Amino acid sequence: MEHQPKLLTGKKFFVYMLLFFGIIFSVNAVFITLALRSNSGVVVQNYYERGIHYNQTLEQAQFQKELGWMGELVIDGSFMIYSLHASDGKAVSDKMIFVKMVRPVQDGFDFMVPLGETKDGVYRGKFHAPLKGAWDAHISIEWADGQYFDFVPVVLD
Repeated sequence: MEHQPKLLTGKKFFVYMLLFFGIIFSVNAVFITLALRSNSGVVVQNYYERGIHYNQTLEQAQFQKELGWMGELVIDGSFMIYSLHASDGKAVSDKMIFVKMVRPVQDGFDFMVPLGETKDGVYRGKFHAPLKGAWDAHISIEWADGQYFDFVPVVLD
């Protein structure tokens, strides 16, 4: 008795192709969904230059650690208030402070807030955010001998 091979008919072939492409599309849909859900949307500008200057970043971090300054950012209505103290509790005065507000998930809404000293160690400036939600406050403290940087995540209601 001779064994005859089963023929691949048009209907069988169509079902196999549907199954093959259905599995591929399903797997792709899962991976696309996972990618969209896990993407934080954070955009890093000038990543190459930041990498080149990484040793300077480490030196700055060590310098700031040695200073031991502690800052606190408060948003009170239409004002931003930043208080800065040394590790011994004394106020840090006579500094130029700028706060760059960055929206981590959306480009185009970043803005700068200059803060002026109102009393020893307390700096204040007018503040109005174009959008509610998550913001990053990049605080830059400057004086003749150097710079100090601080970072505070902010959620505006």
